[in-house]
Amino acid sequence: MAGIFWVLSLVPYISIRSGDYQGSSKGIKYSTSSSITSAMAYGFDNILMYKGTIEGVGWNTIFISNTQNNLTFSSVSLMMFFDFIFYMLIALYVGALYPGEFGVPIIWYFFMTRKFWCKKN
Repeated sequence: MAGIFWVLSLVPYISIRSGDYQGSSKGIKYSTSSSITSAMAYGFDNILMYKGTIEGVGWNTIFISNTQNNLTFSSVSLMMFFDFIFYMLIALYVGALYPGEFGVPIIWYFFMTRKFWCKKN
């Protein structure tokens, strides 16, 4: 299942890359990089494009977009960070709902209750 999920999460990047990649707007690329594998693919594209110019990705080029790509390496890194936070929150939520053999499951809307936010009686 993990392999299938990985391939399916790479489909947005492949669809943008196979079409008009340079003509695609930043908004479309940011929305497709909501998948961690697509964001990593954009990051690898940036690294390879800068590597071809001998300069490479460094502190002096991290905030500059390449001529072929209108995304900067810092923006791609930021999207990967947001993806990490999002997936971590999903994992914590599912872990609270299905805690395993020795845990106590809680209701699915636990974060909307007053007890969750206010610990006082």
